[in-house]
Amino acid sequence: MAQHPAHSVWCLIASNDPEACRRVLPLWRQQGYKTAVLQIGTPAELTADLTVRTPADGGQVANLNYLAERVIPKSADLVVFANDHTGPDGVFTAAELAEQFFERFPNGFGVMQPSAELSDRFTAPTPFVGRAWVDGAYGGYGALHSGYRRWFGAELCWAARALHAYWDRPDLAHHTVTGPGAMSAATRRDHVAEAEFLNDRIIFEQRVREGFAGCEPTGSRRLLDQQVLNEAQRMVREQIAQHARRAA
Repeated sequence: MAQHPAHSVWCLIASNDPEACRRVLPLWRQQGYKTAVLQIGTPAELTADLTVRTPADGGQVANLNYLAERVIPKSADLVVFANDHTGPDGVFTAAELAEQFFERFPNGFGVMQPSAELSDRFTAPTPFVGRAWVDGAYGGYGALHSGYRRWFGAELCWAARALHAYWDRPDLAHHTVTGPGAMSAATRRDHVAEAEFLNDRIIFEQRVREGFAGCEPTGSRRLLDQQVLNEAQRMVREQIAQHARRAA
């Protein structure tokens, strides 16, 4: 059997909740991930491999793009975009999941989302993303579309699907980690400015109508799958109609 070089797998977290971050970091490291944290606000001691600090929150998308492009080493060929309240799949190690990822996406241009605990299978909120996607997607301007502030998962899922670079993994789970004083996922969402969510939703609907323009990688002749784009447009039309019926 051919021997593959060891992959460098990093978990990236933009953290504004040090206590929660302290709970999840050991879980990732136990599974073999390197960890990088952008700590927002008041400094606190964290056991990450790399920690950088910022006084103000630039938004989840900008924060994660910064960690992926400017903080971790270029030798990191697979990253996970995580958060303060998410723990890793406990069955496979980082090395094992990297082997699976690169068997599916040999050149690293791919997105893989553990979805066993997701209620919405058309979003990628905590994805594995290959280095080729980090460096090349959106014409090389970022792994995540910079128009969003926080809710990037829907576009990432659909754009990667349209590029035939998406792997939904219902056999894997990224778990919500709670602890003393932790907020539930629903409560956390309530604490995020509603204007942010609504603005990101409007941007997503516009991006669907535009066919996720510009998501193609640098120097690529890849064509987006029109059937996938049509499916995304149909989904958004149905959701808008449902909202209108509920509001009537």
